Amino acid sequence: MKINKLLIALLAMATIFVGCKKSDDKKDEPTPPSGTYAITPNPASVQVGKTVQLTLNPAAAAAWSSGDPTKATVDANGLVTGVAVGQAVVTAKVGDVSASVIVTVTADEPIVDPQPSELHASLKHSEYYIFQMDDITLAKISSKVKADLRANDNGDGSNTHSWYIWENTYSAGNTSGRNFYGEAEGWYSFQVGTVGWSGGGLSIHDVMKKDVNGNPTDEVEIAGAKDMNPLSAIMANPSDYVFHIAMKTTDQAVHALQLGGAAGSNFTVGIGGDFNDNGKIYAKAADIVRDGSWNEIEIPMTTFINGGLQYVSNNTEAVNALVFLSGGAAGTMLQFDACFIYKK
Repeated sequence: MKINKLLIALLAMATIFVGCKKSDDKKDEPTPPSGTYAITPNPASVQVGKTVQLTLNPAAAAAWSSGDPTKATVDANGLVTGVAVGQAVVTAKVGDVSASVIVTVTADEPIVDPQPSELHASLKHSEYYIFQMDDITLAKISSKVKADLRANDNGDGSNTHSWYIWENTYSAGNTSGRNFYGEAEGWYSFQVGTVGWSGGGLSIHDVMKKDVNGNPTDEVEIAGAKDMNPLSAIMANPSDYVFHIAMKTTDQAVHALQLGGAAGSNFTVGIGGDFNDNGKIYAKAADIVRDGSWNEIEIPMTTFINGGLQYVSNNTEAVNALVFLSGGAAGTMLQFDACFIYKK
């Protein structure tokens, strides 16, 4: 990234010469410091989010300051923290004497993809159909991704992959810590509201053209339903494929998870126990440890296909590809990450 250069050349000097001062009537007070001071290292550089220690030579008690705290800050001991890419002049002042140095702040080191042996076991397979995954992790397996169905809402109504909440039954939940793959990236977190039930999911659909009154027509403007077509490869040998999701919780709730496909076909399982949906029971497919840590859950795709889920190669209809129900207990948390289908 191109760094802007300061135009005032004199600030590049880290030493300043001043004359001595004397006090004849206050002999008990120390004489103000005089002479030459220098800051090292000079020049100085630091990455965003990292620190570098500046030292004043000769050593003296100094007041440290940054000319641009939006780029770099400095504490009372000369420890500089990079805030944003750019430059800041850091000054140490001892009495009437000061020294300055230009600190260049650079971007954090680029992320280097690990060798295959360092990948998480769930990322070492051959085909991936992604419902949810952070960008950093996705980049590591990008050559093996057959369908990226992640939400693509850009705020202008042109999104064809939409996360939706039924009747405001969930609200956004808080996230803290790292995601399932150890990245400082987010994951989906929802909190059940006070309506008495909850539900939401991922819809894959077309965007239709609108008439002069803003009403949708029957003409497709942006095709999105076709993004489900690659999943039809699963139908040839469902036993070769596995559904993967990571979830965490500290409450006692049971969740229902549904995969949807062509012509309204779907199959639903319980996570953490059998899920009772007003008398309709969805059998437990996986348990969950309720200690706030990430649980890795894998369910054979035969469970869903044998239960009625169907994928086709010429889909033209909107599909609720992934649906969750979390019951009606207010405050229940639904947190999940790393949601995809892979081929073994």
